Amino acid sequence: MDILANGDFFPSAPNITSLLSEWDLKHVYSTEDVRRSINFILERSAILEDALDVEVTEVEFFASTPDLSTLVKVPALFIATARHLATLALAFCLDKVSSSPIVISGFADTLGKVELKTTAGSGAVLELHDEVAFPVSSKATVLFADKVEDVASNVGAKNLWDGAKTPEQLHFALMTEAAGLLRTKGLACKPENVPKFTIGSDFFDTARRYGALGADGPNSDLLRETCARVVINDPKYPIGELKRPNKVGKLMPIVRKDGAVACRTHVQKSHAALRLMFWRHNDGTVELANVGPKQELEIFNGASAATEQHECWIQKEE
Repeated sequence: MDILANGDFFPSAPNITSLLSEWDLKHVYSTEDVRRSINFILERSAILEDALDVEVTEVEFFASTPDLSTLVKVPALFIATARHLATLALAFCLDKVSSSPIVISGFADTLGKVELKTTAGSGAVLELHDEVAFPVSSKATVLFADKVEDVASNVGAKNLWDGAKTPEQLHFALMTEAAGLLRTKGLACKPENVPKFTIGSDFFDTARRYGALGADGPNSDLLRETCARVVINDPKYPIGELKRPNKVGKLMPIVRKDGAVACRTHVQKSHAALRLMFWRHNDGTVELANVGPKQELEIFNGASAATEQHECWIQKEE
């Protein structure tokens, strides 16, 4: 924050107005709307050192592959970037973070995973049994993410699913799982290549009820894969239509008023097997409805509150 303020890097009202005019967005946003949004993001952001209990105050040596120094435009910002990357590398080496760090890239070039070698000349490390003597050399791999799918792929569908607290987060996890399955088949795997699907309003609660959510859910991995395979039309087990007897006793497919057909498939085939119930719309869209035991014949109608694909996944073409 001090570097942004001292270097006059905060967006000024004239600059914001100029950019809105250049992009023909003055009729959509006001200068104050943009300024307030930027400040709101900064206010909510956690300070890296506070989050990790690690602070590097001086970087004596900094090297990377590819070489980030060739992309420097503003030296003061690059020095701050190097110091923060050194903080991440040191935190990773001290097991303050359990997986390779991810940063949202501010560089124009697409960098992907960058190998860092840093020497922290001075700093502080909290909550450690053993004292850390500076200077400290560290190595780490940091993902410079340009798109949300980069972050999701690096975190992994399993971690996203296990940590999901809402249907929206489950949808995000399934998008990642489906994209991964397409990738293993050698197919295009960008978010726009994943067929559209929705999550019904009862799906989350029934999945939790039958142990298919959370890291300790015995059926979590099975349900995640089953749902993703149904979405990309590559089911692990056969898909059957749910049927009910009509007035004369003949079994007929269950069809909703909007034309969606009720379907079900196995999640597992053990003695205590689970089934996944879903609606298939006329346009092929899958709506995940509910999870139930092997003999489950009920499908929930949660279309009115279905969770659809979040627009953050799709990068709109101008």
